Amino acid sequence: MIIENGKQFDRSIIRRLLEPKKHPQTDLAWKFLVSGTLKSQTLILRLLYQTEKKRGVSSLQFCSAVNVVISHLIQLDEIDKALVVLSKCVPKATLTTLRHCLMAADSEQTLETFWSLTKISGQAKAYKLEEVYVAALTKFNYQKAKSILLESPEAMGREAWRALLEKAGDLKNFNDLYNLFQFSRQHNITRKIETVFFQSLAKIFPEEVYAKFKKQAAYGSNFKETKLLALLHPRLLSRIQLNLSRDRSIWSIPLLGFLANSNLARARDVLRYAERVEGKPNRQMYLSCLKYSRRQKSPEDVREFSRLHKECEKATSIEIAQRLSASKK
Repeated sequence: MIIENGKQFDRSIIRRLLEPKKHPQTDLAWKFLVSGTLKSQTLILRLLYQTEKKRGVSSLQFCSAVNVVISHLIQLDEIDKALVVLSKCVPKATLTTLRHCLMAADSEQTLETFWSLTKISGQAKAYKLEEVYVAALTKFNYQKAKSILLESPEAMGREAWRALLEKAGDLKNFNDLYNLFQFSRQHNITRKIETVFFQSLAKIFPEEVYAKFKKQAAYGSNFKETKLLALLHPRLLSRIQLNLSRDRSIWSIPLLGFLANSNLARARDVLRYAERVEGKPNRQMYLSCLKYSRRQKSPEDVREFSRLHKECEKATSIEIAQRLSASKK
């Protein structure tokens, strides 16, 4: 009988789960073991080692087991244990697993350790995941992440740019936002990031961006601010709407700008205006207000937006059902 953290688990169950002839190894079996019993990283590694040596277990099966264990440990917030398992089995880690590890890092030190292991796993994998590393690094060391992106912009995809632009908006750092946008223009990648750019601009200038969305005049306090606000012309807004997913409204951009500045009253104004313009409420916008209200721990607002979000979801479901019914006729 194995005892882990006060829990008892019969060895025969583990043997049956790991026996390839009678009970083939499955991803579900590993998740069950990691969730319920294997709180010891030593025991996890021992079982992985035994699995690798078992007759009848293919290299592909073992590789799958390693990746399931690491990914599930991350889901359970067992980051340190995931790191230990990865360090022993890094050649077997897939790009997806390495991505999960980088994004799940809870400190800069842990992130750097994961990144070192990623580079050990192969230069091809490291090259493909560099933008994920930069995006994760933004949470802990914004300046370092920005320096890496500016040094090798061609190697960076949308994920790294998005993280840096969002951070500049969260910090209300207009100069960084302006410089990143200008840099993106020099390297012809502006269209890939323009939606998140204007979301960040709305966090810094919520009233001005809202005015531009309503096709009203808006000016900054200097040339740079006015220049960026002038980009919000009707043709660009139409393009942004096309780039957004079907269930998102373009009005979510000024809405998130006001919420980022703790101005729920103005966010409500955006909701009302958007409903008049589009003819119906948008559930994603209600969901954004609901999440904000929960963060603010406001019971009345939580109840209100929870109700509105549910009503909107119900209306959307009915609309989808009607469209499907009409398409079958």
